[in-house]
Amino acid sequence: MPQIHVESEEVTSDVNVENEDSVALKTFKALAKIPTYLSARFLSTSSSSLLLIHLTLSQRDLVRKLKRTIAKQLIVSLQQDGNSKSIGISSSFLPIDLGDVAQQTTSPSGDQLLVLRAVSNEKGKKRFVETWRLGSLINVLDVTDVHGEFYADDEFGGLYWSKDEQKAVYVAEQKELEDSDERKFDYTPSWGERFNNKHVPLIVVFDISKNEAKVLPKFEKIDPGQVQFGPEDKSLIFIGYSNEPRRYGIASCINRSTGIYQCQLDGSNLDHLSNNVEHARSPRLNLSGNCLVYLSNPIGGPHYWCSELYEYNFSSKQNRLIVPIVHSPSSSFHNNFPGIYNKNIPLKAFITIDGAEFVLMHSSWRSQEVLLAINLSTGKVQQLTTTGSWNLLSVWDKYILAVQGSTFEFHKLQLGIVTGCHEDNLVVDWTVVDQPDVENVTPTLAKSTWSILQPFENNPYLELIVHRPKDVPSNKKSPLIVVPHGGPHSVCVASLSLAISTLVYLGYLVVAVNYTGSAGFGQDSIDKLIGNIGNLEVEEVQV
Repeated sequence: MPQIHVESEEVTSDVNVENEDSVALKTFKALAKIPTYLSARFLSTSSSSLLLIHLTLSQRDLVRKLKRTIAKQLIVSLQQDGNSKSIGISSSFLPIDLGDVAQQTTSPSGDQLLVLRAVSNEKGKKRFVETWRLGSLINVLDVTDVHGEFYADDEFGGLYWSKDEQKAVYVAEQKELEDSDERKFDYTPSWGERFNNKHVPLIVVFDISKNEAKVLPKFEKIDPGQVQFGPEDKSLIFIGYSNEPRRYGIASCINRSTGIYQCQLDGSNLDHLSNNVEHARSPRLNLSGNCLVYLSNPIGGPHYWCSELYEYNFSSKQNRLIVPIVHSPSSSFHNNFPGIYNKNIPLKAFITIDGAEFVLMHSSWRSQEVLLAINLSTGKVQQLTTTGSWNLLSVWDKYILAVQGSTFEFHKLQLGIVTGCHEDNLVVDWTVVDQPDVENVTPTLAKSTWSILQPFENNPYLELIVHRPKDVPSNKKSPLIVVPHGGPHSVCVASLSLAISTLVYLGYLVVAVNYTGSAGFGQDSIDKLIGNIGNLEVEEVQV
């Protein structure tokens, strides 16, 4: 195997070595203060020439040593240009700290807002469900004695309105037993790493007009998550995590036994919709409400797989495979498409144009995160983006919201306008409509550059993201830091890393290694590492 020799000399940065720690800390703090986008959704507006966008962002509070969630609204003006629309002026309101809000969501009409709020004080924690209408607080319900903690994570959480806006549904921990109940001290397994406080999730149906929350009974052998309303608001659809023989950890593991289920609004008549699929997750109703689209993959084996895309038809009650597992990327199959690598489809992800329906999502494509558009009829996969890292936030009508950045570029909010469909491909025009204030860190990031390399032609599964300082004299070599990802079935993508950006600014050459077994390179790459963990990837990192 060819050898790569790297010689290290002194740091090429003009930073005084004696002050390197303080400079590193100042650099990291400056980068860490920049907010990042968490989610976005389109709000209803009476004007066809305006888009109203609600954003949530995360920002580190270095004084209080915590991450704060903030919200702001963005108004985008659309200008008519022939048969297409272009972006005019955009403006935003000042951000607001969401504080103790666990989750919030706007009703389909945009007139109502539902808020799940968890308030801590010296007496403990109280939980409330708030209903707002046209900017006014209508009702508040104390649910502290109804159930336990709200579930707001990506595995179990979710807060959904019914289309008629009469009900909402969410997931919460079962009510804690009274001290007098001896069962309180029985051991109840949790869902493991990152979910140690989640033991028994339950579905809660909230009646808007009655201001009443009803907890549905537990299901046998499964724990519910990601609950939503089914067609015509007559049923509930959710993920059921198998809790037998025990609750195995699920963090970063899509190899657990998981199905998609449907039941009546009171929890009765449970039906396993994905009964021919071992692991099914992220159910999403299409725009017409006649089909359910979801991700799946086999159980067992590695903790992270290349995923399949399935469709469940409510009329025929049949599951149909749309996109299969890709074992080895090929130019003859969607231009070297390596498969789907994503845990969840965005909540709003469908576009219909010229009679064709597409589902959009982001996925790892080798060492980059890209946006995909998948034709639900033909299964054709189209890559909508190119350089850098993209993350899909929301879709509405012909509009797409996504964030885009790269290794030394903070994410910007991109608005995509679908202007047509040509040869089964969406035509999308992208415009930046919002971005964080990075003026203070621009000189820092400008001193760095990056590239993606394949060091060996005979190994298509090994790829490097090389981060290097600019303007290094030809007679100098930067000290090398090699950063392999964990997992081992994970992936490094070309997105901003605060630690790497700081190190490169200080003069280091940082190489992120996607060794054989990394996600985004086809299932064969993942399988090749099985039985060779500790050998194959270590050899490739050290070569």
